[in-house]
Amino acid sequence: MEREPIKYEDISRLYYRLFRTMGILPSSSSRRTTLLRVYFHVTIVLYYSMSMFDGLRMLGHNDIEIEYVFEEVVIHGICARFLILSCRREELAELLLSCEKLWRMLKPGEDRVVKSYEKIARYLAHYITWTTLVAIFFYIVAARIVKLPPAEVNGTERRMLPFRFYVDVQRQPWYDIVTVLEIVVVLNIAMIVSTIETTGPFLITMACGYLRSIRNRLLAIADEAEGRGEISRLSTIRVVSCVKFHQKIMRFCQDIEKLTSSVLLVQVVCTAYNISLVGFRILKNDPNAVKFVPLLLLNLLQLFTAQWIPEHLLSESKAIANAAYSASLLHPEYEPRANRALLFVMLRANRPVQITAGGYMKLSLETFKRMLTSALSFFTVLRSINDGAGDEGE
Repeated sequence: MEREPIKYEDISRLYYRLFRTMGILPSSSSRRTTLLRVYFHVTIVLYYSMSMFDGLRMLGHNDIEIEYVFEEVVIHGICARFLILSCRREELAELLLSCEKLWRMLKPGEDRVVKSYEKIARYLAHYITWTTLVAIFFYIVAARIVKLPPAEVNGTERRMLPFRFYVDVQRQPWYDIVTVLEIVVVLNIAMIVSTIETTGPFLITMACGYLRSIRNRLLAIADEAEGRGEISRLSTIRVVSCVKFHQKIMRFCQDIEKLTSSVLLVQVVCTAYNISLVGFRILKNDPNAVKFVPLLLLNLLQLFTAQWIPEHLLSESKAIANAAYSASLLHPEYEPRANRALLFVMLRANRPVQITAGGYMKLSLETFKRMLTSALSFFTVLRSINDGAGDEGE
């Protein structure tokens, strides 16, 4: 029994729904799209300003908490990436259109190959969504349980808002109104985070699936002709078709790099900064440093994800060269046109697709390994200096 083909609408529904909800992609009504766009931009401004006012208050008392700096870096990263994606929404729309056209060029059975890669982005979207919602839930519960010390001597304990706000609110019904407002704003931010975190992975994993399909086609042509012991004109036509498909995928990958480069630069810089910030705090002889370990692990996971998914694209684009070489090696009797086409594919595949952060940092597992090694060496030296200073003080 043959399996039903997978539709592009089914595989992309989650991402398109997020883009349309953000107002990044046009919805059924232009007015609705504009309203959604304004709504989420206002949400970003509220979220940013609520945290900034609390920071200014701490700055006035000369008491900046490291937790606040950590949160501010995350908030700045979210706002910057959302604004970049929103400003470049036309490029994203063209990329998604190209992605759909490439899907239409797939042969029967190749849709499942592409879906096997797309699952990576889907799992990432679910992970980000649920971890964000769980974190919001714990913030809300903590606000109901934890009480602040009284502002005056012999005063009563004060209630705590779930998230940072412009002013301290204690009276009813304003406390409940502000709490609801904060929850609505933060839930919208959770949706924004899910969108900006999965845009790049969705496009990259789709490109990986398309490249794997090309690789399988070339290897299938080689195996088929080798088994027959003859070269048919049909095989030559199929080779040329593969080459044209490969060219379209390469242009698609280049457009992905242009769109995601600045977004990934913000993500990598903010994550690396927070890793350094938390690492410094853990190095200090502070009994409360243990609570920063989960933050360190979370940021390491984010940095790994930003480099692991581009690694798939790098590997798949490299593998095309081996497949094209196998086809040309097994078919010396190809028409000159087919041989030239395979030669161009091999030459192009020797310059594999490399996703970068800002056009400077090549993202791959090798880069992640170098970053970890450098950070570990730096923190080791810093720890030795701190220990030496402590011994001299004693």
